[in-house]
Amino acid sequence: MCHQVMEKLLKGYYWHILKEEPPYIHNLLILSKKCEIFDIMPDTYKNLINTLSPLNIQTRYPGDKERLLNTLNEKFCMEIYSQTEDFKIWIMQLLKK
Repeated sequence: MCHQVMEKLLKGYYWHILKEEPPYIHNLLILSKKCEIFDIMPDTYKNLINTLSPLNIQTRYPGDKERLLNTLNEKFCMEIYSQTEDFKIWIMQLLKK
């Protein structure tokens, strides 16, 4: 779900800045670059993109789902959740400018 939150926030930012429909893609890295936020994004959020992107892809394929579940633990998931919440606050502040 954190991937989807970040994707929707980036698409909202895209629309706000570029005044056009965001591309129908799910790749957070491409979205962040297309809406020209990547270069001002703190490294923590760039790292979050790198963490979330493979998780989103792997959940779409049943064979990979079991391996993915084995890599997740409560601490790791809470870190991702917390970073996603921080990203939300950061991007919402940019939208208010």
